[in-house]
Amino acid sequence: MERNTIDNTITSFGYRILTLFIAISSIIIPILLFLFTDISLELKFLIFGIGCFICGAISANTTAQNQTKSPCRKFISNVEIINDLAHNIGDISDPDVIYNRITTALNKRFADFNCVIAKYDASANTSTIYSLWLEASKPIIVNEANRADIEYDIEAITKEISILDETNCILQPIYTQNLSMGEIRIWSDSSQPCIINSDDNQFLVTASNISALALANIKANSCIMSNSVRDPITGLYNKGYLFDTVQRELHRAHRCNFPIGILMIEIDKFDDIIEQHTSEAGNKLLSSVAGLLQGTFRGHDISCRFSKNVFVQVLPEASLESTLKRSEELSQWINELNIKYMGDSLPAVTCSIGIACFPNHADNSDELMEAVVSATFRAKQAGMDQVVIAERAFSEDE
Repeated sequence: MERNTIDNTITSFGYRILTLFIAISSIIIPILLFLFTDISLELKFLIFGIGCFICGAISANTTAQNQTKSPCRKFISNVEIINDLAHNIGDISDPDVIYNRITTALNKRFADFNCVIAKYDASANTSTIYSLWLEASKPIIVNEANRADIEYDIEAITKEISILDETNCILQPIYTQNLSMGEIRIWSDSSQPCIINSDDNQFLVTASNISALALANIKANSCIMSNSVRDPITGLYNKGYLFDTVQRELHRAHRCNFPIGILMIEIDKFDDIIEQHTSEAGNKLLSSVAGLLQGTFRGHDISCRFSKNVFVQVLPEASLESTLKRSEELSQWINELNIKYMGDSLPAVTCSIGIACFPNHADNSDELMEAVVSATFRAKQAGMDQVVIAERAFSEDE
């Protein structure tokens, strides 16, 4: 393709040189004949007229060719931009990068217009401006980090574009597979109709469709990944993710020389609750405990559902004393939960908690999990509703 482009360029250049030579010759030669030959005056005027005619014909032909090639060049440019966009977003896993690439692509074609690209947050049912350019300025990415430094009043722009409609604005949704990812708004003057030709309109539709498919692919992959590591009832990480996390965090703890605390929380008499209040009530209880775990611990702690009525919390950089304190607080908070199902309150809930820590109770992930399971079993055997520390501690000399 590059070779063809070079050949076409050389051919076009040669044609231009030849055309220029003929045009100049068609004027210069008649002038020389007119001035320095002894032919009749009528013949001189005839030759000069023929030269002018040839020069005019060449000029008209060149103009016609340029007018014919101009739409073709623009069409080729549109195709090149679309191809670049499709190539650049094919393997992207960050949605913001997709919005960034479509911003670049659209600015190449619509730089002389005003344009806003917004992304849609389905969870909050809101649209926020991702990027914009106004009055042929360079595109600006809008985020919380640079919002204060942007020369435009984003709130005012948001208000302005909210009143634009199809009469003075081109609105192109970024939409596919019943998923709304955002929208593109292009306008020239809010008081005047915004008109683009059919080629540019097709370019806009194609660019938005390509971007929407890439964003939908990211969303689908994220859902698949989430379903593979998340428990469907509680939304917490599942057992498989737990073992991977313990191994990863233990490796980091060895390298950085910090402790790890692990809590195993088993809901007491869970089967009795299900028998008395149905499995849906049991699921409600599990979801309530999961919400408590997520809301009362640090951001880098990991909460998992280990089995039917058992949860595990991994506390990186938590000492044995800190882990014990948190487990006692958690036991009290679970006991104070007021869980309603079908308008009635479920009975007060208690739990048996076992705790184990690195380096106090084990030096590898398997032994650490065995230690916390054993501690939880002993908490149940001792009468439930209590916290038990793992027994398999070893001294530094071992």
